[in-house]
Amino acid sequence: MSALHISTPLIPSHPLSKLLGIPVALKLENLQPSHSFKLRGIGLLCQHEAQQGASLLVSSSGGNAGLAVAFAGAQIGLPVVVVVPKTTPQQTRQYLREAGADVIVHGDVWDQAHEQAIEIVNARNGAYIHPFDHPLI
Repeated sequence: MSALHISTPLIPSHPLSKLLGIPVALKLENLQPSHSFKLRGIGLLCQHEAQQGASLLVSSSGGNAGLAVAFAGAQIGLPVVVVVPKTTPQQTRQYLREAGADVIVHGDVWDQAHEQAIEIVNARNGAYIHPFDHPLI
């Protein structure tokens, strides 16, 4: 299975280099298909779970990680549920839906969304895609 992320450019930042007195370059991870560096590790984890037989990917996120899971799920043909806290902006929720995720709003903070995502994983026999705490990420 090939990687879901793309190689992004590294460009020099003359203003930052001048300000800091050292060469500074910017890695343009906003050019990833999911618009964030999160796709690199999360895409790998999603592919791993698919190879292990997952039929559903579930994540909890306030934005970028969920978008990475939604993109990866669409690419590998698996449904995605992303649980977001109430603080997640409506526009982000819309982006998640447009990327193909079923969005569930639960809790005031990420920890509560995370707990709900785990419950969904257990009830629906899905694979949990943690937004940051997994060795493959």
